[in-house]
Amino acid sequence: MSYKQKVDFAKLKGELQMIDKSDFNSIKNENERLRSELEKMRIKFKEEINKSLSSVRLDLSLEKGRIREESSIYDLKIKETDTRINQEIYNLKVQIDSVKTTVLQWLFGVCAGTFSLVLAYARLVS
Repeated sequence: MSYKQKVDFAKLKGELQMIDKSDFNSIKNENERLRSELEKMRIKFKEEINKSLSSVRLDLSLEKGRIREESSIYDLKIKETDTRINQEIYNLKVQIDSVKTTVLQWLFGVCAGTFSLVLAYARLVS
């Protein structure tokens, strides 16, 4: 191998190393750029997820409040109905007692009248 070939080979080797170094640096820069974009996207996705979670939590909280309000309305209606039922039961008891008293008065009157008729008949017969 001649001196000129060695020099040409050394130049070629240097150029290849330079190209390799340049390619490596460009790949390294591209890698850093992609990492940076990936980190930005990760942060953006994390923020979007947090926003969505906050929105869902707010919706759940509002729905819970609405359900509680609806439940309290139903509880109030149930209490009103219970009070009305108790009042109707009391009124029916009063009516039953009144009817019972009236029936007993009529029964006593009928028994007394029947007894009077029996006594009158017994007096007439004897």
